[in-house]
Amino acid sequence: MIANILNDKKCDIIGTGFLAVFNGNQFIVTCRHVIDKVIDGKVVAILNCCKNVFPSPKDFIELSEPSFHPDDTPTSSYDIAIYKVPASLQSTSQPINLERSTINKGLNIGSTACISGYPVDYLKQNRVEGSSLILVPKKIDGKFIRLPMENLTVSGFKREIRGSQALQITSGERMGTGASGSPVMDSSGHSLVGLYIAEINATYTSLEHTGNLYAACYIPAVYIAEAVKALEG
Repeated sequence: MIANILNDKKCDIIGTGFLAVFNGNQFIVTCRHVIDKVIDGKVVAILNCCKNVFPSPKDFIELSEPSFHPDDTPTSSYDIAIYKVPASLQSTSQPINLERSTINKGLNIGSTACISGYPVDYLKQNRVEGSSLILVPKKIDGKFIRLPMENLTVSGFKREIRGSQALQITSGERMGTGASGSPVMDSSGHSLVGLYIAEINATYTSLEHTGNLYAACYIPAVYIAEAVKALEG
């Protein structure tokens, strides 16, 4: 989970993120549009979200100096933000492996995937003041569709988002605000498919479906790997 801490009493949840590992180094991955709007305060990653939500210093990693995809421009972006975790702060939590051999190279039509994140409404509904119990992320399922995707725009983000693909949501629920930056995993739960960025309502026609549908847009994992490799040099 990604938060903006303005002072000791104000913690705004601004998005979701996840812990990843590449060549033995750890990284926090989220969406660029999540952290791009932060002006004041600290950006932190909360690795083990509890039902109290508000973190103590021992529960978060302060983030600074984000890196982006090397092909981002002043007008377009793959909407990926990556923070390298200093060796002294590396977490014992289980990270997602970004080695190319473990990344899902792409989904076939109809393949299923799962999005796991912390939308704001979900946090509010499950908050328990003072509780240290771990809050598991909200999860929704979807299946890959070949939806013609134009560059996306997100409110408050000055760059068009390119490279996205779509999942038709099959669980009947929406993720909602605060879920941007969630990992999209394959049906096994072991292989990263991509980075959730936004939800859309679309008109879609195929042999199986005609009409409006609700879809989740994500950036394929291969672009995340490219961004990390560029950061590592």
